[in-house]
Amino acid sequence: MKSRLKIIIILGCLAAMNYAQEPLKRTELGDNPLKGIIYFGESSMDARLQSNGFNLGYNKGKISSYYRTDYYHISLGYERDPKEWSKTEYFKNFDGISNYAFGKQNYFMILRAGKGQKVYLSEKALKRGIAVGYAFEYGANLGLLKPYYLLLEYANELERDFRSEPYSEENAHLFLDTRKILDKGSFFEGWEKIQVVPGIHGEISAVFAPDAFEEMVRSLEVGFHLDAYVRKIPIMVETEFNRSHWLIPHFFIKLQLGKRYR
Repeated sequence: MKSRLKIIIILGCLAAMNYAQEPLKRTELGDNPLKGIIYFGESSMDARLQSNGFNLGYNKGKISSYYRTDYYHISLGYERDPKEWSKTEYFKNFDGISNYAFGKQNYFMILRAGKGQKVYLSEKALKRGIAVGYAFEYGANLGLLKPYYLLLEYANELERDFRSEPYSEENAHLFLDTRKILDKGSFFEGWEKIQVVPGIHGEISAVFAPDAFEEMVRSLEVGFHLDAYVRKIPIMVETEFNRSHWLIPHFFIKLQLGKRYR
């Protein structure tokens, strides 16, 4: 009898140990957000609107603790000059409405690769609260400058000719004269003339996440970003009133959606 009792006790202890090693289920946890299934990583997409353009990115993160995630980030963005403005005009005998950015010299696109960290400062409220934290990131840039084409009028006493051209010193007198511009050229022109400008970036932001400890990744970030390049970025034709810069700051708001995994 005693030997049977010992066997039952041993089997009971082993069963309890095995149960303790199983992940807790949400129904067994009540409302405590700091317990439950443990996630080790996350992946997400993000869309960012900034004071001078937009950005689409992908993130891959390692969850070090409930409060900290280390991540890698890659993205593609488009930026414009704050002084850039569009001119819309209707011309007789022209098929459509003329619309172009006056004084624009280049489209500016950016490939970014970075490393960052996201830290939560507070626990999510039991049911409907929002975890608050901060994030910072740093990394490398590849700026891509593609010439901006305009349809320019070349005229003399005998004929009028329209040519789609990028800015140059030779055509500056036409490129910066609204009377000589018919419309913008095709976006697909000039890809063979792309210039690559390397740089670095850094950013810091406040993070607001309703699902900081759940399977789904959902967060909103508001922050400041700074790009630095090896030379000035001529988005606009440089004049007395338009200066190119190698440091480009901006404020941004970012929405991030994704999933955590074990």
